[in-house]
Amino acid sequence: MIQFFGFLILLLGASVADASGREFGHPLFRTFTAHDYGDAYEIYAVTQDEEGRMLFGCQDAVLAFDNNRWETIPAPETGFIRWLAVDSHGLVWFGSSTQIGYLARVDGKYRLVKVYSGSFGAKSRGILTGDRLVLSTLRGLLVYENGHISQQPWTTDLVDPLSLALCHGKVCIGDQNGSIYEFDGNRFNKVVEAAPTNAGGIRAIVDCPIGDGLVVRSTGIFEKAGATLVPWKTDIDALLKGSVIFQANWILNEYLAVLVQNSGLYLLDQQGHLVESCTD
Repeated sequence: MIQFFGFLILLLGASVADASGREFGHPLFRTFTAHDYGDAYEIYAVTQDEEGRMLFGCQDAVLAFDNNRWETIPAPETGFIRWLAVDSHGLVWFGSSTQIGYLARVDGKYRLVKVYSGSFGAKSRGILTGDRLVLSTLRGLLVYENGHISQQPWTTDLVDPLSLALCHGKVCIGDQNGSIYEFDGNRFNKVVEAAPTNAGGIRAIVDCPIGDGLVVRSTGIFEKAGATLVPWKTDIDALLKGSVIFQANWILNEYLAVLVQNSGLYLLDQQGHLVESCTD
């Protein structure tokens, strides 16, 4: 399902970047199989570089797709690449459970450059804010800036490293009970107390124009309004009550893409209406 999600989300974005690939006003899904890109095992990370190439993180390699052909960028002894992100200068950063680095463009091809090694954990996630790389690890936040490393331990063992996000310019992370914390550079501040509902842990904090952002929990989607979370009504609420949300992303500046376990991918507009779906 991770592989399915990654390919659909970003290839969907690429296929409608120039608005020429729309049908009946809806985005078009575009899928690929191992026959197209080779045996890449599971794909955990997806991003797009400044020239429009799709980049997919897999085991000991990054796949690149320019809308015509596939390229494999070797990443020996890196393990599964868990995240990919692009900074304000267009540099593509990557991270695995033991390595962080970037992709250098040399003679028209990418090559991988490792800059730091450690024990980050399988749930590590990296985001970029200005010239800072912020990485969530098993033990806390790691900040890499201009070659220097600083670390901030978690204030609770309940923090989920996968929920790290940049929302309205602030570094945020959630815990397994549904609370949200902001990192001000020196400490974590709890900005949202867990709502009194059995909606599960936080899967994603989504930076979008709806309220102060959307918070996706295991079995529900909430709108952040100041220090509270308000249920965000959608056309798929009935489905979500009996399912588990894997992940969610804001795409194309107008849709929330929600991946639901044993069901499929759903696109919701800013009013929570179902726009498109791709189901198993």
